[in-house]
Amino acid sequence: METAIPNIQSETQQPLPEGWKWRKLNELGYLSRGKSKHRPRNASLLYGGPYPFVQTGDIKDTHLILNKYHQTYSEIGLKQSKLWEEGTLCITIAANIAETAILGIKACFPDSIIGFTANKELCDTFFLKYFFDEVKKEVQHTVDKSTQDNLSQEKLEKIQIPLPPLAEQHRIAAILTKWDEGIGKLQTLIGKKKHRKQGLMQRLLTGQSRFSEFAGQAWETVRLGDVFTFLRNESHSRECLTYESTENQVYYVHYGDIHATFETSILDFSKETRIPKLKDEATLSGRMAFLRDGDLLIADASEDYKGVGECVEVKNLGDKLAVGGLHTIVARDGHNRTALGFRSYLLQHPAVAIAIRKVSNGISVYGLSKTALSNVPIYLPPLAEQRRIATVLSAADLEIDGLTQELTLMKRQKGGLMQGLLTGKISVKHLIPSHHDPR
Repeated sequence: METAIPNIQSETQQPLPEGWKWRKLNELGYLSRGKSKHRPRNASLLYGGPYPFVQTGDIKDTHLILNKYHQTYSEIGLKQSKLWEEGTLCITIAANIAETAILGIKACFPDSIIGFTANKELCDTFFLKYFFDEVKKEVQHTVDKSTQDNLSQEKLEKIQIPLPPLAEQHRIAAILTKWDEGIGKLQTLIGKKKHRKQGLMQRLLTGQSRFSEFAGQAWETVRLGDVFTFLRNESHSRECLTYESTENQVYYVHYGDIHATFETSILDFSKETRIPKLKDEATLSGRMAFLRDGDLLIADASEDYKGVGECVEVKNLGDKLAVGGLHTIVARDGHNRTALGFRSYLLQHPAVAIAIRKVSNGISVYGLSKTALSNVPIYLPPLAEQRRIATVLSAADLEIDGLTQELTLMKRQKGGLMQGLLTGKISVKHLIPSHHDPR
């Protein structure tokens, strides 16, 4: 039975535009699994040479063309493997299933990756790469994740592809690669802005760089617990949360969102749309405290040291009701020793971050207790200087946030265009000249 890819793969579900044909992957070129014959696979004699050895994680981390890798093979490693040519489409079939990348270098890879070499008279490798990007989730759903079945070469070969004429494939690939170039440039710019902001933050938070009007004014070193008091949080799982409107409208800040959702260290309730709410049937403990502007929400658990102590500062709460959630420590400065907008940066001071990691504990998940956190030293400039620092760093955060939103929009627009082009619902005739070919 052939693998079904809803809305894209099945001939019976979707008529094709004129001139398009259904083709299986093995009809369009040569497929073969990577090779890594030696056992054990981690034998040191296999590694450390000049030959790139690409793994599934490298492919997952690659947006389009793979030029970076984390491991190399020696001459012995190469002999028990195979060196694939540039332009090979790599498709992962285990671990990170259905991830794809096109080799920009010659490289070896293990049998958890399938290499596809296109027949250039029949298909465009970049077109096929975009096709797999579009149907990745559907391909993943065909895999039985409860077994070691993974995505076999046989299953991969049976996937049917709606294939336009070769010239049209080139034009579709050209359009999408142009979008990817723009996305890549914006990602690079965001990376540079983040790096600049990180350097600026380190200089300002350590006093290495100071504003002239504050020169000579002393900083205080105090324990975090001398400035902040800890409030009770709520411990509800994701199953108790919703993004829909509720009767009570109680917002709930989950530690997972501190790690992965919020783009900056300021949680602005007037702008952030991804804060979940407690479902009406969820019961509040009655001993917790609703959040106020300026409160810190600190993640007390993380799968790595870097994430322990990540925090956000509440801003523009207005009349909204909100509580700190699972695995968060809610800290409030009741003495106004720290400036609004500056508090979240306190924990990003290099020495403070190191101190927090030192008092964290755990094996697979690292935890941080209120007692340990209260004894961590923090460094306080005068209040006026705190405000100046917060203004500068907040401006950098806002710039990065704006660029990140632009990137999200670009990706969404490219995704809609890609789906339309790969199904023939959007014609290329009105988008670029027919003779254009990016390669």
